[in-house]
Amino acid sequence: MSTYTLKLAGAAGKGGAANAVASVAPGGAKSPEMPLQFLEKRGLAGFGASTFASFSGYWKQGEVPAAVLSTSAGLAAGAGKSAGAGKSAGAGKSAGAGYAAGAGEPCYADSSAFVLSAPDGTEIPVQTMPAAYWPDGSLKWTFHTADFGADAKPKTAPVVEFGRAPTALPEKLTCKDAGDRYVVDTGAVQTEIFTKPNAENAFIGKTVILGRTAIASGRLVYVNESPASGADGAACPSGGDALFDSLCAPTVCDICYGRVDSAAVEEQGDLQLVIVVRGVHVSRATGRELMPFTVRLTLRLNDPFIRVQHTFTYTGDSSRDFMRGLGMELKTPLTGREYNRHIMFSGDEVSAETVLSASPFHEASKLLASWHPKIAPEIYPDEIAGKPLVFNPLDEATRAVDKVVASIPAWTTYHLFADSADHWRITKGTGKAGCSMISAAEGHRTAGAASLSGEDGGIVVCQRDFWQRYPSSIWFDNIGSSATSGADTARTTVWFWSPDAPAKDFRHYDTEGHAGSYYEGYDKLGGDPYGIAATSEVLIGGFLPHDGRLTLSHEELDAVARDAQKPALLVSTPQYYHDSQAFGIWSLPQTGKAALPIEKQLSDALDFYKNEIEQRRWFGFFDYGDVMHTYDRERHSWKYDMGGYAWQNTELVPTLWLWYSFLRTGREDVYTMAEAMSRHTSEVDIYHEGKFKGIGSRHNVIHWGCPCKEVRIAMAGHHRFAYYLGGDRRYADIFDIVKDGDYATLETDPLAMFYDKATMKLPTHARSGPDWSTYCSNWLTEWERHGSAAASYEKKLRTGIADLKKAPLQLISGNNFEYDPATGHLGYIGENTAGGSHLAICMGGPQTWFELVPLLGDSEWQKMIADFGAFYFADREEQLKKSNGIIGNRQFTLPFMAASIGAYGARYYKDEALARKIWDVLLNAAKDGDAEGGNFAPVAVSHCTSSEPIAEIPWISTNTTAQYCLNAIVCLDLIGDSL
Repeated sequence: MSTYTLKLAGAAGKGGAANAVASVAPGGAKSPEMPLQFLEKRGLAGFGASTFASFSGYWKQGEVPAAVLSTSAGLAAGAGKSAGAGKSAGAGKSAGAGYAAGAGEPCYADSSAFVLSAPDGTEIPVQTMPAAYWPDGSLKWTFHTADFGADAKPKTAPVVEFGRAPTALPEKLTCKDAGDRYVVDTGAVQTEIFTKPNAENAFIGKTVILGRTAIASGRLVYVNESPASGADGAACPSGGDALFDSLCAPTVCDICYGRVDSAAVEEQGDLQLVIVVRGVHVSRATGRELMPFTVRLTLRLNDPFIRVQHTFTYTGDSSRDFMRGLGMELKTPLTGREYNRHIMFSGDEVSAETVLSASPFHEASKLLASWHPKIAPEIYPDEIAGKPLVFNPLDEATRAVDKVVASIPAWTTYHLFADSADHWRITKGTGKAGCSMISAAEGHRTAGAASLSGEDGGIVVCQRDFWQRYPSSIWFDNIGSSATSGADTARTTVWFWSPDAPAKDFRHYDTEGHAGSYYEGYDKLGGDPYGIAATSEVLIGGFLPHDGRLTLSHEELDAVARDAQKPALLVSTPQYYHDSQAFGIWSLPQTGKAALPIEKQLSDALDFYKNEIEQRRWFGFFDYGDVMHTYDRERHSWKYDMGGYAWQNTELVPTLWLWYSFLRTGREDVYTMAEAMSRHTSEVDIYHEGKFKGIGSRHNVIHWGCPCKEVRIAMAGHHRFAYYLGGDRRYADIFDIVKDGDYATLETDPLAMFYDKATMKLPTHARSGPDWSTYCSNWLTEWERHGSAAASYEKKLRTGIADLKKAPLQLISGNNFEYDPATGHLGYIGENTAGGSHLAICMGGPQTWFELVPLLGDSEWQKMIADFGAFYFADREEQLKKSNGIIGNRQFTLPFMAASIGAYGARYYKDEALARKIWDVLLNAAKDGDAEGGNFAPVAVSHCTSSEPIAEIPWISTNTTAQYCLNAIVCLDLIGDSL
């Protein structure tokens, strides 16, 4: 695999700011550099896909000064420049100095600050944006976009070369502020992005791709379904049949269009532009506002694609507001007669990992196959091949075609619908009132790429995770015209939640809670969906007639699908990430004989969950990315219907397990699992609006169903990996939402049931873990993203640590404290632990605290962590002695979950006996009590719903798996030599 190199410019004789940067490299060393390679199966696709790839840089403290940065002033005004290029806006200032007065405006590296080199030394154009800073002001993470060009792909003409070449291309893309819209020119794309409300409710205006108008305008649509007035959707008339009458309960559908309220340039450089549009859906019938949206549009120099990221937030009344449809509609002009208007959908996937499909579905709107009159036999095959059909009006054959065209149906509507993870169908119709649709094709799984074209070119779209996040649809409507010719405006609608499916019911599954029996936290109900969100992605492109066709080829449609489903991403090597201590403490795979059994466990656990996602069909719009909590060996299924034993959400941080597993292995399939989990858990499991904003719902049958609303579920640390490795700007929104999640505990005190509020000195409570440890993660993320502009969050970190230092047993004390969100102060209230001491260390606390040690430069804090780890594994008699008995009945249970922090203590004190004790605990943690030497190897059993045996691990729980694997990964690094 080719290895690329990203380095700070200067060593090779670069001028300007780059030389200044190189001159301050520590100790006069050469410019820092980072090896990169395409993530397997996510390289550039060829056959017409984009030539661009994204990646991130990670730099050690002090390696890359902030002086290489320039401010973004003027970008929003659409100057189309690298505003302030060459100025060292951040020189001599602390981290975040490039931000305008703490406003969080993005900065951009000087165009000569970073160089990306191919294996042969060729420089590849690259654009840079800073993402995080070290406390000394130097860069920690950087985001990059690079154009690898057509030569980096298979020798097949890319989309930008289809048909005729576009006009002379500018050296860089431009974005101008026209008052109510941004006017963008990338060379391949000229478009308008609206910044204010407009009569059409459009978020995107006229869009020209490769010289032709591909989109006239585009708007967002939400279809709300409610019980009709006086009905509740389930009630029946007195004396009726409750079951059957509920089937006929009347409903009302309300179409709501997205109103643009604001837009801003989020990133602009020479190669890439990101614009974020925000607004709300508005009922066309009543004017009611509901379901806010955020849309990010990414455009790249000379690239004929627009990447659209769509987020909606549920702000309805769950008893009445059901989601019947959610999507975006694009008006897509077509030219020519219907027999030259072509519809294509990608066929069944041959491989989801490589995004290859069987032959696509392809038809023309009018099919020139006629019994009478007869037409030339070569016409119909040419039509099906996508060749342009041109007839001489004086020719006899043409007159025959005219007769045929007048008498055969025009299929003007085509709908692709994935109704499950295992089935899709295409229906089509004439679009005439009172007429039905007919079935055209069906299959198992499709990547959901689709194109619609006329005589001068067409549009191609693909929704990411099309079948994984069913029910999804792509509709082509109004394809033809009564005149069968001329310029017409068809409609392309990408449905994230398809109206072909039943409406999404957001209500809870029961009218009472089941705390004691089914582990639901409290008996009260708490299934509130208000404020949850979901994010979808769409790739939109355009093409011209080429290679004697009006359509894309099979290979080209596959390439577009792969570009959408597996976008090109470069990552560094596990060795580099490990040696530079990215994301704290974790191990590389060990090859020593003593470690091999553990490495096998780690590998088997990953493979089991990867296969389990497929075997149990953990897919769907609101479910994909999550896994289940506890297995039911009697039913040979997971406890999907048993309260707190069902969906895992982020309980016991399976997110960290998967992301650390990717870092150490570099496996693409693990990255895909972790990426999907971060997408789901950062959206569906947390609250983005309302009284619970910044916190999330504990595990439940319904993702938002648990009455326990916890800060730990929304911890920023779950998603820092996805943000920094993948560069997905959506996570910046998430971090902004959770940074002040501690204030939500004024509404939902996590210990409200255990203390009398009247006797409290501070307004709420926080356990040192998982509450305060979650705040640490949130504040760390805010601090590193914004530096000195986020000094208040650094202060809250240090304030809490200072308060813990005053506690009788420091970090060991508690876990329960009073807490003040305004100041960050913790108030000691004795040695009491609600829920158990293990909660302090099983929700990502140790991993966050490890990262804070070098950042804070506080040796006492480091010792406090080590002391807590050593104390957790001490014998009871020793614990009582060290604490002078004040711990009373506090128990330090489930020690395998504390293995990583115990290993930290063993490493700190060089305590070999403690290290061996930790390994003894950990090596026995993943064993089934009645299994001989239990492990993560599944066994085959028969199952009532399958004709084939299923693979199961009877004792499995995701709590145990995630914690065992995470702790083993850390321990192998800290005390691996003690095995």
